Amino acid sequence: MTGLVDSHNHLQFPILQVDFPRVLEEMQLAGIERSLVNGTCAADWPDVASLARAFPDFIRPSFGLHPWKVAERSRDWLDVLSSFLEEFPNAGVGECGLDRWIEGHDLELQLEVFGPQVSLAARLDRPLTIHCLRAWGGLLDCLRESPLPARGFLLHAYGGPA
Repeated sequence: MTGLVDSHNHLQFPILQVDFPRVLEEMQLAGIERSLVNGTCAADWPDVASLARAFPDFIRPSFGLHPWKVAERSRDWLDVLSSFLEEFPNAGVGECGLDRWIEGHDLELQLEVFGPQVSLAARLDRPLTIHCLRAWGGLLDCLRESPLPARGFLLHAYGGPA
């Protein structure tokens, strides 16, 4: 079993950092040759960047603002996101998206944050990692109204119709 790519994980999360060398070793023993680490907010983007710098042949970073984190964003979140994407020309955009599953969701606020990330990915031609739970209509509307990255996107947690 060779050539596997883990296309979506959060290796920057503290629970995985506790014994990171073992996690990394087990991934490689399982045949994983590359790993896409998805940032979720400005607070963890530096950790994703550190992993990408430490393991450039194994970790490909992706930086995005997850729908669960939109209320915590700073005023300059898009500029900060753009700076990480500028530093890492091979990085993707995400994990971003829409989520009506979480309690107290604000879909309008999520759309306000998701749209610029889709546009940024298209403008920079970066792959996009999209999270979607119970928001298929809003997701499809947004994707139909926005230019999409030529590199495409990975749809994570989607459970709607084909």
